[in-house]
Amino acid sequence: MVATDGQHLFSSNSFKLPLKDSLFIPAHRFLGLKEFNTDGDWTLRAAKPERNEPTRFEIATNHWRLIARSLEGQYPKWRAVLPDPANASTTIEIEPGALESVLLMIARMPDHDPRHHAIGLEIAGNKLNLLGKSPGADKWTRIELAGCKTNGSDVTVQLNRQHLAKALRFGLTRIEIIDEMTPLRFSNGGRQMIVMPIRPTSPTSTSVPSASASAPSTSTPPPKAEQPEKKTMPENTNTIHGASRSTKVAFHQVNEALGVFHF
Repeated sequence: MVATDGQHLFSSNSFKLPLKDSLFIPAHRFLGLKEFNTDGDWTLRAAKPERNEPTRFEIATNHWRLIARSLEGQYPKWRAVLPDPANASTTIEIEPGALESVLLMIARMPDHDPRHHAIGLEIAGNKLNLLGKSPGADKWTRIELAGCKTNGSDVTVQLNRQHLAKALRFGLTRIEIIDEMTPLRFSNGGRQMIVMPIRPTSPTSTSVPSASASAPSTSTPPPKAEQPEKKTMPENTNTIHGASRSTKVAFHQVNEALGVFHF
């Protein structure tokens, strides 16, 4: 399964679905509703397509179901945007016991960027620091994260904190970094997420002194569920920052399938 919005891409080879042909599922608000996601396991059914008609499919839970039509066309060559793990100069391994603490610290970091919600990962001297900046501030706040193992060159990269938190919630606790301008790879077994970086806005040498993150006593409260609407999803107008021209072109090719799940 592959899913992308042009800013980050998720793929997994652990799904075993008895589908002879590819199935393109468009993004829909219904799929993100809390009631739908907590109503038991999902089942997927696809009807045999009629001549010149797209495939109809159904995603159902115990009490809900979504019936729609598959998108037509060739899915982009999404593998073109995957960075080669052999080229990674720095790796981060987040221990399972530290994951909740890291997620809580990401939520608590100041956010000066209302559009891209930039947050920094700084590897310096085999330590992992989280970087955040308050609105209007000149200096970055630096927090050292415990329970994280790093290996390789020192590097600082900025990315969307929402993408970072999503990858960690998916259990993708291995992070591979080539440089600050190349997509990051989060992985765990046969699952991976590729996240575009954000162009650095200022040097991190002006950061305030670092502090160690302690384990939280409570977990981060879940976000409020979206309410069902009859409106269609607006077009995603996010832009890609800080990538090489070849990577941008490849990601824009994938972005042609904006908000699409590919089985």
